[in-house]
Amino acid sequence: MSPAPQPLIGTLASLAVLRQGRCVHQHALGPQAQRCLTLRSTGPATASTVSLVRGTWCIIAYQACGACLRGPVSSNVRPHVTIIGPSLQRQDECAAVLRSLPRWFGIEDSLLMYVRDSATLPTFAIEQDTRLLGFLSLQEHFPASWEVHCIAIAAEARNKGFGTRLLNHAESWLAARGVRFLQIKTVADSSPSPEYAESRKFYAARGYLPLEVFPTLWHPRNPALQLVKALNAA
Repeated sequence: MSPAPQPLIGTLASLAVLRQGRCVHQHALGPQAQRCLTLRSTGPATASTVSLVRGTWCIIAYQACGACLRGPVSSNVRPHVTIIGPSLQRQDECAAVLRSLPRWFGIEDSLLMYVRDSATLPTFAIEQDTRLLGFLSLQEHFPASWEVHCIAIAAEARNKGFGTRLLNHAESWLAARGVRFLQIKTVADSSPSPEYAESRKFYAARGYLPLEVFPTLWHPRNPALQLVKALNAA
């Protein structure tokens, strides 16, 4: 007797993972399961067919993937995390990310500028299923020299590696285009802010070196520290 269909917790993005021939645990499905998936899932997974497709695909993943046999698929669904960009039109969601970080983005005019710029500058975002967790905007100063204009990860998603993943992606994208240097500005260590101490530690751990402090670029209470990283050797 076939096992009863298990509800698959997730979104259409999770179903797309199965459609590519992998179970929700990211394990490859065997040829027999691939054939079943082809026979049983004709047509796109539209909203009206999701309930049927969920049960069918969950059984396929459960039966075909050895690791999944250790327990129901629905109890161990791994969220589908992707990076999108560099063209982004998700301003409301970017604003929500920034507003979750008032100790970094507490100046309203600056916050609104970063939100607007997310739609006009090259911007990458990291999302879990369809929920935007953070974004990074880039600004070109010269063909070989760019700057991280803004990087932010939603408060509830911090310290989970999403910022590193987003920054690595941006660096690779720039390096592939021949960019040699990427700079970031943050608040210098003459500020007592513990939040910006975290920021400096984050950038230093990822290879960004301090270059210069601009005491009044932003405001005397927020001296700007310029950090730079070489992406491509000459």
